[in-house]
Amino acid sequence: MRKRSKKKLNKLDKYLIFSIGFVVVYTIAHSIIFAVTGLEAKVLDVLVYGFFAGEITSCLLIKRFNIKEEAKLVLNKKKENDTDVVCDEDLGDFE
Repeated sequence: MRKRSKKKLNKLDKYLIFSIGFVVVYTIAHSIIFAVTGLEAKVLDVLVYGFFAGEITSCLLIKRFNIKEEAKLVLNKKKENDTDVVCDEDLGDFE
């Protein structure tokens, strides 16, 4: 039988799962509190949903357009093209 290789979740995937889970749990807790007490935390709702909407959107855009991988490629190219060598005469070695 073949062994299935388990795909590890990277940090971005874990953060997305946490964010979406938090929004779901917050919505359920908010609904229960509103049903029991009749009170709404309008400012808190705006802050929580606004913050996590921005975070989830930015993370999804990073995943969709592979921004993280493109940034790594650009950094690697800059390192390869960096030919400036500074000689420190006092120490006798190169930096």
